[in-house]
Amino acid sequence: MINRLDGYDVTMAELQEYLAVLTVPVFDVEVKKQNDLFEVYCNGTLLYYSEIVIKVDEEKERLEDCWQLEQAQKHFADKKIMPAPEPEPLPELTDRELMQQILDIQIEQALNIEYMACLKELGI
Repeated sequence: MINRLDGYDVTMAELQEYLAVLTVPVFDVEVKKQNDLFEVYCNGTLLYYSEIVIKVDEEKERLEDCWQLEQAQKHFADKKIMPAPEPEPLPELTDRELMQQILDIQIEQALNIEYMACLKELGI
């Protein structure tokens, strides 16, 4: 089951310790054949229809495994590894747009130099 908790920072020992105290509910699985379909029930509730033969023991085991996995995901939610957000892609600029941005930066830089010179003249 540890491989199904991919993306969680959980060791096998932690998982086994948690599952050891977990009480799995009773899954009373029943399969009824209706014409060409199999109706799969759990605790009296229709789960799904199937065109292939469903074995009661295998379905019960699958439901128990899914339930345990869901409980483990809830229990270890604080250990879920969140991927780092990808940086926003840089906008693709045409040569003209790039040249305009460079010119704007150069003008701003020239204005800043002139402003600093004025402040120096005023003794600020």
